[in-house]
Amino acid sequence: MAAGRDCASRALSAGVVVAGVLLLLLTAAFPVVQISVGAAFLLECPAAPLLPVYVLVFGVWVLLLMLLFSGLKLLCSAAPAGVTWTLGAISILLLLLWILFGSYQVYSIYPPDYQRNETDPSGPPQDGVPAENGSSFREGGRFCNRSLYLLAFWTTTIVHVLAGSTLLGTLCLCASMKGVEVFVQHLQP
Repeated sequence: MAAGRDCASRALSAGVVVAGVLLLLLTAAFPVVQISVGAAFLLECPAAPLLPVYVLVFGVWVLLLMLLFSGLKLLCSAAPAGVTWTLGAISILLLLLWILFGSYQVYSIYPPDYQRNETDPSGPPQDGVPAENGSSFREGGRFCNRSLYLLAFWTTTIVHVLAGSTLLGTLCLCASMKGVEVFVQHLQP
């Protein structure tokens, strides 16, 4: 009977490892797509020339964070946890600053022109002065590659939604824990 439990335990742990590796590969696929799209369309967004750089660096950064948190422990289980968490906290803080920069890049040109307009009558700005209509017209107009822009837009929007949901959930959890604490104190004589 003990041999049956041992076999089931091994099969379960092997299943957990396989599921973990598959989850890691699926999670790593999205930053790889960001890196690929950012590199492929590096010069395809004159409306926000740093937008492809934002997408590319964001993908690289997420892969490095994944490597830091999962790969380091897998490769070297004796790695000091304090160093890992310190590097992780600094990296996450820098990533948040990068996301703020990317948010400006993404939302400042919303909505861009997805069609390249070579014959724009307003032309490029003279001496770096914005167009008369107040838009931040840059050389090449407001054109931005559709795939690049939509990937950057939805990535940034999803990050904002997840961050907001996490913050709201944390606040609700703290409030409910405080409510339970008050209730328990009220029940005690």
